[in-house]
Amino acid sequence: MALYDAYTLGLGGAYLMTFLVILLIAYIYSAITTMMIANRLGHRDIAWMAWIPIVNIYLIVKMSGAPMWTMLLILVAWLPILNLVFLVAMIWWFWLISEKVGYPGWLSLINIIPFGSIVFLGLLAWGKPSRR
Repeated sequence: MALYDAYTLGLGGAYLMTFLVILLIAYIYSAITTMMIANRLGHRDIAWMAWIPIVNIYLIVKMSGAPMWTMLLILVAWLPILNLVFLVAMIWWFWLISEKVGYPGWLSLINIIPFGSIVFLGLLAWGKPSRR
């Protein structure tokens, strides 16, 4: 019985470590892309905010040009039922940002798809939109 418990504990630890490494990689990627987007939009002086959780929301709202009071929507994100409100606000902010970068705003809807934000942030950070 003890061998089974040790095996289960080891396997659970391996899953946890894998999850934490993936989470760290996703955090670093999102911070780098957000910083690149800020540089691209001329916010070089505050691009470092992309690395600080919660503060990076200020950077996103600033880049979008949305009213600063909308940043208060992060407060409702702590309530599980109102997470949808924060998701809609994030999509709206990225809608405005993608239009400023030169892409159609509807591309921000990609964030709804699982792992879609990886593609979307990379596109905004390093993509070259076609000019008409």
